[in-house]
Amino acid sequence: MKLFIKILAGILLFFIILIIGLNIYFTDERLKSMIVPQINQALDREVQIDRMSMTFFRTFPRFGLQVNGFMLPDDEGEPVAEFDELTASVRIFPLLRDEISISRLNVINPNLFYKVFADSTTNIDFLLTEDIEEPEETERGYTIQIPRLDIHNAGIFYTDAVSESTIELTGLNADISLIFSDLIESTVDANLESFSANYGGTQYVTNLALSLQQQSVINMDDELLTLADGTFSIRGLALDISGTFGKWSSEAPEIDFQFHSTSDNFGELLRLAPSEYDEYLQGLESSGSLTFEGNISGILTEGEIPGFDITAEVTDGYLMNPDLQEPIRDINFSLIANNYQVSLNRFSATAAGNRLNASGLLERPFDEDASFSMNVVGDIDLETISQFYPIDQVGIEILTGLLAVDMDAAGNIQYPEEALFNGSLTLQNGVFKYIEVPRPIENIEADLQADQNRIIINKTSFRASDNRFSMSGSITEPLAEMPSFDIDADLDFDLETIKDFYPIDEDTLMLRGQLIADARLRGQADQFLRAIQESNIRFQNGYVAHRSLGAPLEEITFIAGSRNTRLTINESSFRTGDNNLSMTGTVDDFLDDDPVFDLTLDGSATLADVSTYYSLEPWINELSGFAVMNLNARGPAGDPKQINLNGSLRLNEVHASGDSLALPVSNLEGILSVQPDAMTLEHFFMHYGTSDFTLQGRLQNYLGFMQEHETAATMPAINGSYHSRLLNLDEMFDWDEEDEDPLHIELPNMTSTVTAQIDTLMIFGVPIYNIRGSGHTGPEQLVIDEASAVMFDGTANGRLVWAVPQPDYTNLQFIGELSELQVNAFFREFPILGENSRFEQHVTGGFSANVDYYTELDEYIDPVMSSTVAEGSFGMTRARLRGHPVQERLADWLGFNELRSMALDEWDAEFSIRESVLTLTNFRLTSDNIGIKLDGTQHLETDEIDFTAQLLLPSRFRSGIASVISSRAVDALTRDDGIIVVPIRITGTMGNPQISPRQSIIEDLLRDAGRDALRRLFDRN
Repeated sequence: MKLFIKILAGILLFFIILIIGLNIYFTDERLKSMIVPQINQALDREVQIDRMSMTFFRTFPRFGLQVNGFMLPDDEGEPVAEFDELTASVRIFPLLRDEISISRLNVINPNLFYKVFADSTTNIDFLLTEDIEEPEETERGYTIQIPRLDIHNAGIFYTDAVSESTIELTGLNADISLIFSDLIESTVDANLESFSANYGGTQYVTNLALSLQQQSVINMDDELLTLADGTFSIRGLALDISGTFGKWSSEAPEIDFQFHSTSDNFGELLRLAPSEYDEYLQGLESSGSLTFEGNISGILTEGEIPGFDITAEVTDGYLMNPDLQEPIRDINFSLIANNYQVSLNRFSATAAGNRLNASGLLERPFDEDASFSMNVVGDIDLETISQFYPIDQVGIEILTGLLAVDMDAAGNIQYPEEALFNGSLTLQNGVFKYIEVPRPIENIEADLQADQNRIIINKTSFRASDNRFSMSGSITEPLAEMPSFDIDADLDFDLETIKDFYPIDEDTLMLRGQLIADARLRGQADQFLRAIQESNIRFQNGYVAHRSLGAPLEEITFIAGSRNTRLTINESSFRTGDNNLSMTGTVDDFLDDDPVFDLTLDGSATLADVSTYYSLEPWINELSGFAVMNLNARGPAGDPKQINLNGSLRLNEVHASGDSLALPVSNLEGILSVQPDAMTLEHFFMHYGTSDFTLQGRLQNYLGFMQEHETAATMPAINGSYHSRLLNLDEMFDWDEEDEDPLHIELPNMTSTVTAQIDTLMIFGVPIYNIRGSGHTGPEQLVIDEASAVMFDGTANGRLVWAVPQPDYTNLQFIGELSELQVNAFFREFPILGENSRFEQHVTGGFSANVDYYTELDEYIDPVMSSTVAEGSFGMTRARLRGHPVQERLADWLGFNELRSMALDEWDAEFSIRESVLTLTNFRLTSDNIGIKLDGTQHLETDEIDFTAQLLLPSRFRSGIASVISSRAVDALTRDDGIIVVPIRITGTMGNPQISPRQSIIEDLLRDAGRDALRRLFDRN
């Protein structure tokens, strides 16, 4: 015994040492270096493996190989195949008999991904080689046995971008036995948790559970699969299958399968229903025999269907919902289908005394012109339906009435509109009640007779409380593409009671009012509304409240009638909050796309209520005031140019503010009257910020805004007046805001003649008072005539013409006069001597001028200096000139400080502007007994000056002048009255002038003076 224990211990020790040695030798790195290159070469791809190891205990009593984290990538690095773990155990001794016997192969979480891309390539193309060498035949091949292949939680995912289809199999668990030799023998026991299929965007199967148990033999040489024994289960419904499948590599594979399924409980058929119906089918009790059998035999080729013969029968079926009172019993049907016909020999069922029978036949089911025939007969007491069908689950509490149906039909599937049918449907003493309401719909009656030519509605009616509805008539050619009808209908509803028999959430919708209507409809289905031949509608004391409405619509009245194509609105009105509207009139062709109307509308509105019906934010945040309308509108709805309006609109106490308004609007009130040819603004006033506007006028031919015009005679024309006590443009516009976008000026296609009066205008911080004038506009110019204003403590008047020959290039002309303007303020705002002149910093006094000015304006409304042309004269009174650069340079040149600040007695000149050059002529300036005469030019863009001038200086300046041009020259320049006339030239720029004496004139005077001296000398002698 001790010896046996020693031997056993030695053997165990040997195995332990062997296992330790193998694990030490066959490390993860060594195994990968031995096996992975072989796999990569075989697959022409580098696979990814997390870990490899030898195992003994998991495959006891044999050694095995364990692989963890395997992934085979495609060209994009996405997985083609992957698994979490694979364990293989190989028998050693069968190898000596030329057999490869894997005793067990276990795979956990394997997934296969097969993708067909839009260009028809796939993600496994790299596995498919064009040249496959046939193995050389040997006298004897290996027999490979895998007694057990276990697959746990496998998934197969197929995506086809060409056909836009997907197939997903998840939760696959299988126990498979395989023997590979001359024949491939397999035994499979597999279960699939979910099978889903989508084709062309349509989901055909969702989460279908399947299972398979089968034994088969495959003869690869003869291309023959023999299914000896197989059971295929769909949601647990088992189907026994046997047969053969051969010649699969040919163009015409052969199939011969037989299947059979029987059950003592036909309710197993319900297992085939999609999973979303499980909650309805769960718990149903069923019985009755089921037989489902048949065979499929023939060849599989494109366009050819193999022969089949299928029979399905249910006998004495029974179906019971345990929550209901009555079962559906005596369920019997027999269906036989083959390549030539599908025949429903019988179908019958009984439930709570109700019986339904049906039969039918479909001949040549696979032909385009297959023909059908069917018959349905039923007598149903609707009150009993709740006993075998849960009507409460669809919101119905009470359903009663006697329903009888008897229908025969026959025809061609391709031309259903030509089918022949005949039948009737009657419903008597019907009652219908929703669960959530207190009262039912009662006295439901229906009596219909039909054939392929006509459906006759003898009567259809119901009552609900005191409400009633009825309809009768006929439908001709009901199966035609456009059937015609002739129907009379009438109703009488108290809308407040609708909630008693139809579920309405009063938190969402509330209705009141009496609606009485009747109509005669005759026409075709594609023009149902136009088929109204005659109707009358009376709706009074109406009330509609909905949470989408800020306030309810109350006191609704609508009384109207139609005859043929005319709708006559005798009375129509409603009130909501403090708003009300009424309307009367007629609408011809009221059901056409372009009706012609003649309507009178009267109403008043509180503008603050607008936001309760329609949000004006962010454009208008606050709106208040009142509007009153009295208006008649006549014309075609589809052509606004032909609509004639008569009436008035009155606005009072309107206030508005919001993002769309730079300033708030307040105290707006106005009266607008309108006639077919003109609109008259009888009165309009508002504040816009601190500015106020008062308008009156008349707009002729206002519909001309929607027309093209060749001459101004047909354009809209305005004649009116405008007045503002204060117009503050500085408040309306941000003059400092930089806008890089060009302005395109387009005057409207209209003419106008307007008088304007502005008591105070604020622009660029300058107040301008008592602006008066008149103007007129056309599509290409704006003209202001006889304009006058008080500005800079003086007056201005003249004529302005702004012409717009093209939107991005306009021109401006002004002809007028300025009188006694404060010169420093005027030149500060209007630097007509150039932007750099700063003339306003050196002068005070009154400025007057006569001006004829023209310039072109670019797309930014800036003057184009090269185009500017101007001429006129200007003068100053009570002026003082101090510190001007030319003045300072003269004082420095002559050494007389009193020239730095001079009170001017007179200053006048003539000027012109051509090609950016200002030319001064007849320039005269006097200060006491000092004066200057000047002529010359100033370039308004470069500021370069070139003036010739004469200084008129009293004799007290003699010594200072003599220091510059000599005493002899001073003598020559002195007039008889003692005034010294000094000729000078002023050049440089206005900011940096250069002054020099005109030597040629002085020299000429000296020569003349010398001749005079000699002449006097000789005269004395």
